[in-house]
Amino acid sequence: MIPMSKHALMGGTVAAAVGIGFFMQNSPTAQARYGDGVEVASLMQTLPGAALADPVADAASDETTPALDDAVVAPGPRSQAGPDPDALAIPIATLPEDAPPAATDPAPAPVDMASVGPGPDQMLPDAGAVSALSDPVPQCEPRMTAIPQDAAMVDLALSSCQPQARVTIHHNGMMVQAITDAGGALQITLPALAEVALFIAEFQDRQGAVATVTVPTLADYDRVVLQWRGDEGFLLNAFEFDAAFGQDGHRYRDTPGTLEAAALGSGGVVTQHGDTAADDGLRAETYTFARSASQRVGKIAFSVEAVVTEANCGREIAAQSLQLSGGTGLAVRELVLTMPDCSAMGDYIVLNNMAEDLIIAAN
Repeated sequence: MIPMSKHALMGGTVAAAVGIGFFMQNSPTAQARYGDGVEVASLMQTLPGAALADPVADAASDETTPALDDAVVAPGPRSQAGPDPDALAIPIATLPEDAPPAATDPAPAPVDMASVGPGPDQMLPDAGAVSALSDPVPQCEPRMTAIPQDAAMVDLALSSCQPQARVTIHHNGMMVQAITDAGGALQITLPALAEVALFIAEFQDRQGAVATVTVPTLADYDRVVLQWRGDEGFLLNAFEFDAAFGQDGHRYRDTPGTLEAAALGSGGVVTQHGDTAADDGLRAETYTFARSASQRVGKIAFSVEAVVTEANCGREIAAQSLQLSGGTGLAVRELVLTMPDCSAMGDYIVLNNMAEDLIIAAN
């Protein structure tokens, strides 16, 4: 916990959120909708809104409200389409019904066409131009691939014809937003939350793409995700094996650890997700620890902080945690709290029960 010179119970409201602004993706349902065994696919039609709002089917949702006794205010500061075919039709001249029959002329003499060129009003169309008009216009569909990486992470590569566009990535209850580059591409790394991991990329015009990948090492890891919207000032802390604030083993965004160490079991790692350039975008932080490869035994404790800022003072903010631990299902906790007024700017709200402690036993 953060050291403080004063303690005070939070005077705001801490409650379970009915609607937090985050939508949970039902992975089995989504696979049923978009197809089992589809490694990489594009959504030609708009993504149905209901598919993005389903609750996590197998989530062990913990609706326990964070206790007021566990919430304290700590003083700051603290670190950180194709052409129309009718358009090509040639009109055919017709005669009125009462027109006299045409005179029968003798058969014309044969003409040597090689000696006759087209007149100024009879130029033939360029063959290449006709071909270009006849060819279908290629469709521009978003496409996404997914490749598993160390520490049960997944690299996603998205291509589209939407440059500098906001895109939301959905995965088993986790949602983050990022901005495509000038060519409409996006590279992003996210934590897997299911062994058969389904990822959905959704643009604001409801176009999108999906990708699935198998992450067989996921069962070896414990994982906590904290997610929120915009500049709410949330921060995820992990205290490994009785580490105190600022000591070796305190993992947070300023001392995150490494994915390599996490994969070897020598320590956990905190990763950040979501583009801060996406105004009021969805963001997340994740803590990952390799339980099966741990070189130590003991406890890993968690706390969540929310700093009082000009952007959030005196108003209601919300967050959500997702936790995978010991091979159990996904546990979900939701938080809504009212921040202190702006006279408390720089202070921190500290919550100790947004995630269960991890008990690491000998292998």
